[in-house]
Amino acid sequence: MRDEAFGLRDLAKSMMSCAWAMSVFGMRQMTGLLSAPGQARAKELAQAVDKVTDAATATFDDSTQTIYRAGTSIQNAVIDVTLGSAIFDAGRLPEAEPESSTPSLAADALGAQAQPALPEAERGDDWILKVQ
Repeated sequence: MRDEAFGLRDLAKSMMSCAWAMSVFGMRQMTGLLSAPGQARAKELAQAVDKVTDAATATFDDSTQTIYRAGTSIQNAVIDVTLGSAIFDAGRLPEAEPESSTPSLAADALGAQAQPALPEAERGDDWILKVQ
């Protein structure tokens, strides 16, 4: 009984330590992205996250790996459909925008219709989401 209590105590300590490490890791990644934004920095941070993911998934057995891969595929598809490339192109204004724009990949996938271009007086330097 005493050995079981020590085993559970060690497991609890390990789980708390892992949760804390992931929190600190996430803060470090977000701070790094905010302090030095850019595609190169984002790629560097993504590689660090991939290393942590690889370390965690290396402990999975075959059935858990299958479940993990299925979940990752679903998550990636949801991100692709809902965000498309919009989140990555949000800081850039198109060079020449036609009067009637076509829907983005995400809007097209969701069945949305294209909205007419804003009049020149309503355009600004920043992208603004207007809900009608």
